[in-house]
Amino acid sequence: LDVKTNKVAAYRRCYGDQTLIFLNNLSAEHLEIDVPIDQSEDRNWKDMLTGESFISDSSEGLSILLNPYTYKWFRI
Repeated sequence: LDVKTNKVAAYRRCYGDQTLIFLNNLSAEHLEIDVPIDQSEDRNWKDMLTGESFISDSSEGLSILLNPYTYKWFRI
């Protein structure tokens, strides 16, 4: 995934009808990144580790805040 910074390792994995998004902040900085959303993807993302839901109000992408050296894994 192109999140416009090399401080975040971001990738998507698909298997069957399931899609997972992985975001890993590799820096000591708080980062707000915009994750592009494919038009065919659900705009409701669920954090696989906390259960928190993130809903995009835009067809362009989802804005996520990452703390230093943290990660978020989403099921969409």
